Amino acid sequence: MHLPELLRALSPAAEAEYVWRDSSGQVIGEGTAVEVQAVESTWYVVEGRTASGCRGSDTVRVEVGQQLAVEAVGDTVVCRGSSVQLAVGRAASDAEYVWYRGGEEIGRGAAVWVVADTAAVYVVHGVRGACEGWDTVVVGVYPPAEVRSQDQRVCRGEEVELTLEGSGVRCWWEDTAGVVLSQSCRYRVAPARTVRYVGVMEDSNGCRSSVEVQVVVDEPAVVEVWVEPAVVEVGAGQRAFIRVMARSSGVARLRGGVVRVRVPVGVADVEGGQLDGQWKEVALAVGDVTVGGAEQELGRVEIVGVAGGDRSGPVEVRFQGEGCFVVQVRGGEVERQDVCAEALVRVRLVEPVQVVQRNQEVEVRGSGVEEVRLYTVDGREVMRGSGRSLWVGELASGMYLVRIRRGDQWQTVVVLLGR
Repeated sequence: MHLPELLRALSPAAEAEYVWRDSSGQVIGEGTAVEVQAVESTWYVVEGRTASGCRGSDTVRVEVGQQLAVEAVGDTVVCRGSSVQLAVGRAASDAEYVWYRGGEEIGRGAAVWVVADTAAVYVVHGVRGACEGWDTVVVGVYPPAEVRSQDQRVCRGEEVELTLEGSGVRCWWEDTAGVVLSQSCRYRVAPARTVRYVGVMEDSNGCRSSVEVQVVVDEPAVVEVWVEPAVVEVGAGQRAFIRVMARSSGVARLRGGVVRVRVPVGVADVEGGQLDGQWKEVALAVGDVTVGGAEQELGRVEIVGVAGGDRSGPVEVRFQGEGCFVVQVRGGEVERQDVCAEALVRVRLVEPVQVVQRNQEVEVRGSGVEEVRLYTVDGREVMRGSGRSLWVGELASGMYLVRIRRGDQWQTVVVLLGR
């Protein structure tokens, strides 16, 4: 199709008449301008005449170029984020091409590259001399493949399985540098430090989506389990406790175990224990308990001194159970570390103490007494002394508590004063 061409006389004279003729001499129009439809290159003549009879003429040459056909490469559908080349088929070397999207220019030339983030219509406008042409191309975008995974937390040295789920037909795992680590949707790792992995899912259209997963590696908690005191002094017929203690360098969970205490029958007795030759054994169940940095008591065993028995002997304390104590660090359900421990507690038989009120003094009788303190029944300390007696003459009558220290052991006796 050939576009109309407007022929106009330049600087026309006032009150002059103009006549336009084609190359054959045929009149094609009058006036200072005339519109023609040129199908081939030709020339036109314009003649002018004033009222006074003056005449003049000029020739106009009209060149008709070859029609410009613009045909863009066919429509396409690609994955989101893909680079797409838009091109003009059989582009003319002497033509200029401009590409538009949404009315805005995006490039020039017979071919341009675009990144397809969303579906869009692109328009190419070609110009060669007076001839021009247009075409459009539609670029569609496939929906992204759906991919899911989740961060993990493990203890150093443990394995964890990374899993990809989604709408794809193929998946694999890479490191953050793009190196493929596994061609499967499931990947077992045992990192020595906190690290990131990238899971990739590809759908049936070849489109890929990825998810980044972090595996946090925790240092295992160091759990200490011990018994105290190291030496238990107990008089014949008197009672004392052996305490089972624990603490951890991190937050740890001790899962239920058993503490077995074996006491030599010639030194002390354990209530509810079972006789095993020269030993009496009792089992102390320890349930699930969370242990932190502070010392924590797991349980205690009461022993009773045996009258007329040996002066001293060892008490075995053994922590047992399936895997002993299983420690779990900072939550989670993965078994972290086994903790087993054994300890010996020396039990020494001592003479029982007696508290006697004489005149205005409270006297403590018994061996090994190092300190005496006097308290009211509500726990308020009244006085203390490093000897065996306290002067109580100025105290009000009533009930008091006498605390007696022998070594690292304390014993409490109730007394009535002033009666």
